[in-house]
Amino acid sequence: MLLAMTTKLARTTIEEVAARAGVSPGTVSRVLNGKNKENRPAIAKRSERIRRIAKKLGYRPNAAARSIVSGQFGAVGFVTAGDAGTDWYPIAALNGIYAALAASHLRLFFNQIPAKLFSDPNVVPHLFRESTVDGLIVNLLPRFSNSLVPYFESQPAPCVWLNLKLDQRSVYPDDTTAAKIALPWLFERGHRSIGFLQRQFEANVHYSVNDRLAGFCTAMREAGLSDKRHLPLHGETDGAITSVMERAEHFLEQFPDATAAICYEQEEAICLYTAALRAGKLPGNFQIVGISQDCIRYLSGLPIPTVRIPFYQVGQQASAMLMEILASGERDIPSRPIPYTDPVEDKDC
Repeated sequence: MLLAMTTKLARTTIEEVAARAGVSPGTVSRVLNGKNKENRPAIAKRSERIRRIAKKLGYRPNAAARSIVSGQFGAVGFVTAGDAGTDWYPIAALNGIYAALAASHLRLFFNQIPAKLFSDPNVVPHLFRESTVDGLIVNLLPRFSNSLVPYFESQPAPCVWLNLKLDQRSVYPDDTTAAKIALPWLFERGHRSIGFLQRQFEANVHYSVNDRLAGFCTAMREAGLSDKRHLPLHGETDGAITSVMERAEHFLEQFPDATAAICYEQEEAICLYTAALRAGKLPGNFQIVGISQDCIRYLSGLPIPTVRIPFYQVGQQASAMLMEILASGERDIPSRPIPYTDPVEDKDC
């Protein structure tokens, strides 16, 4: 009985496939890995026969054996947090990462680390020991980045940072360019008294908070218009954190002459739309444009045009940067800010 089970579980080798097909193991390897030049009918026929034999024998290429020989796993790990409130990552970026890796025949592994374990100095080394990957693309909220960047950077496998504004090995949206997409769209519709609304933030703020506002102010000044229609980043003088809806209502009270506003994210856009509707500013005489990874009209049902964050391109470039590092061995690669380029999305998605 034990002998029968052992025989049943025995793995077919590439040598057995080669012997059955009457070719060398190297030929089998090239055919099954898609590297054989099938430019003649006879070669194509032989390759098809090899694939049929391999399938019949149940042969599967041994990735572990290839890794031992080549020193590479042919895989990349995506790392993010894994608790509610900390597990946000841009799905469009993940799609871009996957597409770029797949085009180079690389696999992608998804890794989540519970945020509560980020204070454990053994977490990252454990991740590297257990994940059979050549490199990592890391997506972490700002509250974790300062403490974990040194951990990841000290490991043998290289990593690229996603959506963090660092000097090296980081790919992120150039949020200073968001207003350069939204403002011309508003100018074409006759708006000149334009404001910017963003929620109130605590410490460890994401770089996009400052950059989107700075980009708005710069673009307004370049157009010869006032850039003063925005609330203080850290809220009121007493330092109390106010809700996004309260900020939206205060914005309308503070800037009654504003005919349009660009909003930092979807939540600000929806709250400002609601507050403006209550104040009788909508519809028709007050235009709101939101910045988001998804179409706000599709998500909310409200007619709010969207400036799309270029997360897909960020993901593609993160993969490209990591592959460049793996190919060259050079880790001192400058970070890549990805500018906004898509037009304002103002129709049904």
